[in-house]
Amino acid sequence: MQPGPGVGRKGTDRILGGTMRKLTSLLAIFIALWALTAAARAADAGGELLSEIGGIKFLAGQIFTILASIVGVYFASYVSFQRSLKHSKLVKAQQTSALLTAARGELQQNIARMRKLDERLPAESGVGLSDSDWPHLRLFVWQAVGRSSHAFDLPPEILTGMQALYEDLGAMLEDTQAREDFKRLTTSNIYSRTQYKERLNALLAYAETGIIPVLDKTAAEAGRTVAKYSGAE
Repeated sequence: MQPGPGVGRKGTDRILGGTMRKLTSLLAIFIALWALTAAARAADAGGELLSEIGGIKFLAGQIFTILASIVGVYFASYVSFQRSLKHSKLVKAQQTSALLTAARGELQQNIARMRKLDERLPAESGVGLSDSDWPHLRLFVWQAVGRSSHAFDLPPEILTGMQALYEDLGAMLEDTQAREDFKRLTTSNIYSRTQYKERLNALLAYAETGIIPVLDKTAAEAGRTVAKYSGAE
């Protein structure tokens, strides 16, 4: 049995408990069968004392052999399950660490691109921007995270925070009125341009102080898990 990435301590205890109950039932069945066989043999032998003692010894030896076999199988299964569980946790931590590292790098690139845009956006005076001056967000890694089976292993604040951030930044970059305001600088649109820059800086500040620290913390935890289970492989 290959345990899934989400198998925890409770799941492990439940599986092991079920295994023990099954093994106990099998042991009881074997003991009952051998007891019946021994009784039949004793009856056929005419109840001679010496034969009875020999039959009991034989029965005891067989029971001991069966019990030893069951215990051996149980411990072998337990060790195999523990190794499989550790391997599953290691793979999950490695994939989570890789996703977080890539997502953090891409986010930092997008923040840097938007910071450069902010520096070029004229608030009151300056040179207007053409449509080609507006950057595009790089979302390859973030889109890959959304398609990954490990996406929901990430903390909710990362998933919801980055999704909201990229949606808001994307909407600001595609705002046709804002592009027109920054292309044709007039006194009538100074206020709207100033408000645009303030919203942009607020989003970037949130990314730097609210999202990146969580990415760093979660990546560090995944790294410790990788280090822990790498030595157990």
